Amino acid sequence: MKAQQSRPEPGQPAGSTPGAAPSTGPTRATTRATTRALLDQRVRAARSRAAEGEPEAAIPPRPAGAQVTSFTQERMWLIERLSDGPAMYNVHEVFRLHGPLDVAALGHSLTELVRRHEVLRTAFPERDGLPSPSVEPARPLDLPVTDLRTEPAERRTQLALDLVQSEILRPFDLAAAPLLRASLLRVDEDEHVLVVVVHHIAVDGWSMPLLWDDLSAMYRSRLEGREHELPPLRIQYADFAHWQRARLSGERLQRQLDYWSAQLSGLSPLDLPTDRPRGPVQLASQGQRGGLIDRFRGRLVWPIRDIAGEVVG
Repeated sequence: MKAQQSRPEPGQPAGSTPGAAPSTGPTRATTRATTRALLDQRVRAARSRAAEGEPEAAIPPRPAGAQVTSFTQERMWLIERLSDGPAMYNVHEVFRLHGPLDVAALGHSLTELVRRHEVLRTAFPERDGLPSPSVEPARPLDLPVTDLRTEPAERRTQLALDLVQSEILRPFDLAAAPLLRASLLRVDEDEHVLVVVVHHIAVDGWSMPLLWDDLSAMYRSRLEGREHELPPLRIQYADFAHWQRARLSGERLQRQLDYWSAQLSGLSPLDLPTDRPRGPVQLASQGQRGGLIDRFRGRLVWPIRDIAGEVVG
């Protein structure tokens, strides 16, 4: 696969030029001092916890049959239930693929990705007013293909953008798994657009790149006719959720609640000025950010251009 690189080298800000005036931001020495102070604070906190008999422990696997949401998942589930707009928490990536593409291998890799990460195939039906997570069995993931080659060349880009917009704004049913879906647009003989949409209850900004690394490794190995060699995951997200609930409960949770109640008591709402009046209803497109990413060298890994404005307006 082939693509042009249009992003700056790591560490080089976009639009920077050699010999440009130095930044007015924090100096390297200031950054080091701040980092050292934060590290010192964390070390002191860890020593304090150890002295109180509360050492940090590795997250263990959850007991068999234990299924709980993390606090973040529960909050997100509730906000989604209360919102009127569709797709408020959809997270998406749009990949432009150049060169020969093995659609069957890609579909197999997406299926393997969902099989590997339980959170992607976890449903969140309601029980007694709360989400009740359930890890569903791994099943083949559908990868629909839309062929745009019969359309005039000058219309294909706009048609592709329209289809992308429709796909990323289509809501998920949190009571049904999987919470990842993908679709493929065939723009030319050796050019495709892959749309992947995941619900935010299953991923965050930190975990998305890990998914793409896994997908790349799975796709490469499939092309080479072998099974991928990714090591088994030591824990799943549900293990963390169970650990978090057990850790933040009882007396420890009460101490946290008492502390923050005291810290936040008596505060007045902060009224910050905005550049325009806020509408009475939040639109589903507000706060969404999308990207068009070029992939090449068989890795499917190179971002080149942000089309958030084009995709979600």
